Amino acid sequence: MHKITAKFLTAKSKYENRETFDYIINNEKFNFKVLITTSVLDNGINLKDSLIKHIVIETCNKTSFIQMLGRIRRENITDKLNLYIKNYTKKCFPNILILIHLQY
Repeated sequence: MHKITAKFLTAKSKYENRETFDYIINNEKFNFKVLITTSVLDNGINLKDSLIKHIVIETCNKTSFIQMLGRIRRENITDKLNLYIKNYTKKCFPNILILIHLQY
């Protein structure tokens, strides 16, 4: 059995778990297998970690989506990144495929 280390961060835990936030901000990576977070890491926090292979974005707001996706900075653009998006209606997010194609 494998042990998976995970961290869940919210605006409240930002103050309760300051060490984790400082590590992410200063190193632009995290030191556990899974990071689950709210939009608290949305603006101004970059993740430059080639070990990040999966990202899940759950938002119906175009600007927030682009901000969240842009937090992952790839040094080698040929590295694979699996992006998971909630299956929204076309009315909610009509241009999602175009956005992904243009951005990455």
